[in-house]
Amino acid sequence: MALKGERQIIAEVATFRMNETAERGYFVMLDPSNEGFVKKVDTTVNANTQVLGCLLNDVVTDESDSRPANYQKAFEVWAGGAVPVLQIGRIYTNVVHPSLSINPGDPAYVNQSGVLVPSGSLDGYTYPLVGRFETGKDSDGYVKVWINC
Repeated sequence: MALKGERQIIAEVATFRMNETAERGYFVMLDPSNEGFVKKVDTTVNANTQVLGCLLNDVVTDESDSRPANYQKAFEVWAGGAVPVLQIGRIYTNVVHPSLSINPGDPAYVNQSGVLVPSGSLDGYTYPLVGRFETGKDSDGYVKVWINC
């Protein structure tokens, strides 16, 4: 899953660090057990959860500490480093629930897997609102979403 390159960034924060791997396009929340860090949205999410925003880069780990960082991989950050997180803006993403239909104008909520869904409650969970869908899914499964976390 991923983000397309075309995006509009109004507000972004890059002051939080992340210790786990994650793909760009997924949503993160503040880690209550580790000040200054974010973590992937998980099963503790509910309608009152403060979602920080959408990851703009992949977060990867290094298998061996001897390998130097490859700074030519523009969309890659090492675990433990500061991660850029979109808080307000427009993205094209396929990080959406695969079996739910999405219509333009539907509210965008983030579920316990960190993906976007058009409903605020599903499977016994309630989800926080993070934005609005501006298009339905295209042939590749991407949607245009306005994010306002």
